Amino acid sequence: MNTGTKHSGAAAGFTLVEMAVVLVIIGLVLGGLLMPLSQQVENEKEKETQAMLVSVREALTGYAMLYGRLPCPDTDVPADGRENTPCPTGTVVVSGRLPWATLGLGQVRDGWYQDVFYAVNGAFTSVATLAAILPDTAAWGGWSGVLTVWDRANCAAGTQLAANVPAVVVSTGKQKDAPLVSNDENENADGDACFVARNFSDAPGAEFNDQLLWLSPTVLFTRLVDAGKLP
Repeated sequence: MNTGTKHSGAAAGFTLVEMAVVLVIIGLVLGGLLMPLSQQVENEKEKETQAMLVSVREALTGYAMLYGRLPCPDTDVPADGRENTPCPTGTVVVSGRLPWATLGLGQVRDGWYQDVFYAVNGAFTSVATLAAILPDTAAWGGWSGVLTVWDRANCAAGTQLAANVPAVVVSTGKQKDAPLVSNDENENADGDACFVARNFSDAPGAEFNDQLLWLSPTVLFTRLVDAGKLP
């Protein structure tokens, strides 16, 4: 009788050990899945942001085809989604938030529900100025406001990805409210004519998760000619 009792207790003890092992295994499995799951969420937000940027680029092109110019940025605080006119129409960089209401897009946010930023060459925000610009990129080199896209900050030292850009749209990514610690992310927020587009990175001091798209001057001029806004 006593032997049976001891055997039953040993079996119960063994079962508890088994349960503990199972719980440890489950914990390890869940721990291993948490990181991939969070990465999947980030990937989805990046895809949403990319799709949004493509839609914005199309809306900007459509706006130019309809009105013969690009919209000015939204510079109100807080932002209301409407362009603030008049904006400088010379060859200067004009930057602010995307005028989503002016574009008829509804409220535009990136995958992290952050505002989207917009920089435009002022010359492209005026019908008269834009109509006077010949689609000759060789003549644009002297413009102080010409937007360019590079693969790193201190643009002259990097590789140029796009020149003579009429406008750039930027999502600053997940850490918008955190201090910008990398030169490349700072470059996209300093209001000048140089922008950086490169692969994402978590490397300390070289973090980068900005997403941006720009208008091609060739495509824009072609669309404006097709729409009868340019000869």
